[in-house]
Amino acid sequence: MKIITIDPCFTKGDEDLFSGEAELGVIKIAPTAIEELKKQFDSVQVTPGNEMIILTNPPVEKIIIFDTGRVIIRRIASKDLAISRFELLENLLVS
Repeated sequence: MKIITIDPCFTKGDEDLFSGEAELGVIKIAPTAIEELKKQFDSVQVTPGNEMIILTNPPVEKIIIFDTGRVIIRRIASKDLAISRFELLENLLVS
């Protein structure tokens, strides 16, 4: 996995929210991975053909995973949480 960027994107009160991108490499979107993601996120949407997965947790966290291995995180609470999300996705999706 290569983390490309994790930067502040928005400040809400005293809190900074972060966005980031990573390249996971070759991924496999298997049914077992989708089931595990459903345990971790409030909403898991998969496009027909598995080209993209959109994960969300209220109030604002959103993660977009492309079948190319690119992952985009938007509005996450901390850099550490962003890194842990990238690691989770790498463990579940990289063959």
